[in-house]
Amino acid sequence: MKYLSTLIFLFISLSLFSQKFIQIEKLNSPKTNKFQIGNEVTFQLEGGQWYTRVIEDVNYEKQYLLFSNGHVKLEDITAFKTFNNRKWSRSLGNQMIAFAPVWAGYTAIASAVDDEISFGKGDFIIMGVAAGVGILTRLIFKSRTYKFQKNNKLSNRWRLRIIDLEVSKRDFQR
Repeated sequence: MKYLSTLIFLFISLSLFSQKFIQIEKLNSPKTNKFQIGNEVTFQLEGGQWYTRVIEDVNYEKQYLLFSNGHVKLEDITAFKTFNNRKWSRSLGNQMIAFAPVWAGYTAIASAVDDEISFGKGDFIIMGVAAGVGILTRLIFKSRTYKFQKNNKLSNRWRLRIIDLEVSKRDFQR
């Protein structure tokens, strides 16, 4: 009985969540970026002005993004900007930052074993440069801009779509 009630609860809870979102697709690739209701997005309209808004809802039939202070047609959005680090820059930056204490540890061990090796000015420079390059790598490659239109021509690389996967009772009645 315990398993049956858990199973029923799972099926009921799955139908409660909305599955409406917008996604950025790379053409001829399965890679997508999804933004759900409640996410904050930064986008550019045809005039060149950038806006940052929280998605309240999406309308698949009319192709609208609904915000608390209005709506925007999907076709009017020319670019999208994301602010999470790219995978390679995040990992490379973290490795460069982690290199500094590793260098300090190796130098400390070497100076304890060998009297000729000491912690010097060059070691601090190496550690500082490694940490600085790691931080700069993460900061420089922090944002990414996806352009969907340029000079009123659609992009041949990226596409923005609204996806509505909601299932209602009328879908099951025939």
